[in-house]
Amino acid sequence: MYRIESGTMMVINICLFINFEKTYQMKTKLFIFLFFPLILWSQNFSKQRIELLKKQIHEKDVYAKLGDQKVLLMCDELYTLSKEEGDKKGILIAIIFRAEIYSNRMDTDSCLQSVEEGLPIAEELKSYSDWAALLQYKAKSLMQVKNFDDARSCYSKALKVIDLIDDKNILHFRKYYIYDNLISYSSHFFKEYNKNNYKDSVLYYAQKSYSEILKVSDKFPYRNPTLGQAVQNVGVAYDMQGNYKEAEKYYDYAEKIQIKEDDKRFIANVYLLRGNQKFDLGNNQDALKYWNKSLPILKQYKFSEGLLLIYPKMIEYYRKIGDSKMEAYYLEKNMRLKDSLATINQSALITQNKNDKKALITDKPQKTLFVLPVLIASLVLLSLIIFYFYRRKTKKYPAIEPEKNIKLQDNTADKEQLMQLLEMAKRNDKHLLVIFQNVFPGLYKKLLEFPELTPLDLEMCVYLKLNIQTKDIANYTRASLNSVDSRKYRLRKKMNVPQDTSLYIWINKL
Repeated sequence: MYRIESGTMMVINICLFINFEKTYQMKTKLFIFLFFPLILWSQNFSKQRIELLKKQIHEKDVYAKLGDQKVLLMCDELYTLSKEEGDKKGILIAIIFRAEIYSNRMDTDSCLQSVEEGLPIAEELKSYSDWAALLQYKAKSLMQVKNFDDARSCYSKALKVIDLIDDKNILHFRKYYIYDNLISYSSHFFKEYNKNNYKDSVLYYAQKSYSEILKVSDKFPYRNPTLGQAVQNVGVAYDMQGNYKEAEKYYDYAEKIQIKEDDKRFIANVYLLRGNQKFDLGNNQDALKYWNKSLPILKQYKFSEGLLLIYPKMIEYYRKIGDSKMEAYYLEKNMRLKDSLATINQSALITQNKNDKKALITDKPQKTLFVLPVLIASLVLLSLIIFYFYRRKTKKYPAIEPEKNIKLQDNTADKEQLMQLLEMAKRNDKHLLVIFQNVFPGLYKKLLEFPELTPLDLEMCVYLKLNIQTKDIANYTRASLNSVDSRKYRLRKKMNVPQDTSLYIWINKL
């Protein structure tokens, strides 16, 4: 056995350590040398993928080639990658195309949520075309949930934003779409009130939209299908005027343009309108031929707006010829679509009102003058409010079941509107909440101040406001008495209504 001296052993250990350090450093350098390019490549790949998705989404016939569901998936990928890379333009493009798809599907809640996320980004980037497009989608969704005042305000704001666009083609293209939407706005009020001035407004906006798209260059990629839509709108306006021959000319022209387009949604609208005209003129068989051309395309693209127009016509047609089986089939299809859209619209109303509150908070001007007097006045007012609610809370109310002899305290509601609401409540109509918002706008806004309230809670508030008894609520909603009582109990907790105060009285005084 050889014995190694301790000093020699130390030298050997040091040498071994140095060799280990050199080997470790070499391996580290090798690792970096091999994998650093991969890291750079992956980052570069994300950016390249983002640019590719932007290009693909903006292709003219992307919906015809891929369908809106695949485009939606592309938007999701673009949104995620752009978020990771901090590409705000990519985020905005994804949001705009999402909003467009949701708008076409009449998914008003999803559309409004997308718009509210996109508007501040568009404003920050000064992307006026995208800003105007988002305002247009917002206005269209607000119209679909019957919030016409805010919708008109959005259209006015969009027209002001459009005037800031430098590219004249895009400027006129965006103006066309605003006027196109205002046709639907005016058409609604004509159908609702049957006043000729609204009918004249439809013709005015149709001609305005037509003149705007004629100012767009022939080389602009979306010019032809949009021109076809503008021509078709003029045909609709003449149809409403009763000038069927003039309308027929414009429909012929629109069909010649749209038949050449790969995106068949455009020609489906022309077929639908031509079918409606033929039916109104008594040409039932010709009408059915056009509708049967339109319907498969509308279903393929999940174009809810078109389906809502064609289903009632099909129902009317089969009722007219006495085919009860097909009439029942389309009645069911129509009701299912309406019910699903009504549920979405209820959520959209809640979403929009919450967004409006946020906007009021964030847009409030920051005034620096007279801060001290305002602060003192606020403190005094707050003290009075606290004292008022303290007195109200300590005041004793008799525990009475107030389901009888309660009068509705809202001057905005007339007897006809109340009767409509009551009838809808008895049918448990899915549009109940939408109509309630129009009949009792003040109460509806106050109820939305309770953030925990769900659409079902708001629906219960409608029944309470209408003073409908518990057993009748159970009957109308096809629920048990215990279930209705449970809903009332949860509602009381969410709104902090004292146990000795009747929900009926409390909501009636809200």
